[in-house]
Amino acid sequence: CCKVQFQTENSLQGKELGKVVASISLLVLWETWKERNRRMFQNKLRPKEGVLSIIKEEAAVWKQAGAGIGVLCSGPDDVP
Repeated sequence: CCKVQFQTENSLQGKELGKVVASISLLVLWETWKERNRRMFQNKLRPKEGVLSIIKEEAAVWKQAGAGIGVLCSGPDDVP
């Protein structure tokens, strides 16, 4: 079928790209799950901008920890 290739400044390939995508996916799923639990069990609602802000802050921490997600950031709205 079709093969999708991503061009980054570090030119990630194969397993490296898979790890980066898996890290980002895991982060978004985890934060979404926590927000869902907050809404269900604590009756607290954050606006979507607040949830996105938390995901960006957490992504910055993961980037500093070496998760490799920084290579997919491209602009000022991305992870600092």
